[in-house]
Amino acid sequence: MKLRRSAIAAAAFAAAATGAIAPAASATTTASAKPAAPQRTAVACYLYVDDSRGYYNVRTAKFPTAGLIKKYTGTRLPVWDRCGEELGETYQCAVGEPRDRYYVAVNYNGRKGYVAAACAGGLGA
Repeated sequence: MKLRRSAIAAAAFAAAATGAIAPAASATTTASAKPAAPQRTAVACYLYVDDSRGYYNVRTAKFPTAGLIKKYTGTRLPVWDRCGEELGETYQCAVGEPRDRYYVAVNYNGRKGYVAAACAGGLGA
């Protein structure tokens, strides 16, 4: 490191003495360079099907009587844009179960749909 700075200082001195302008790259040192920022990788988030039900309904909006896009029986669907829940109209998954108001926006073949969060198996990677 010491030799590198000495070489740069000598080049700068020679340039000043002769009237030449040293190229900008020679005026920097590798010690002053910032380390590269760590690369963040996006973690995919999915909504899983509840094993006890075996399916969930993907609807066009956040209310229980909205149009049905698909009665989804696969394992999981990717969320639309963020891994979280949104408030919507009250629903009940089955008779005798508690009511809830949370929905998850999912991506079903490029189409945005909503699933009642309490009727699904949960969110995860």
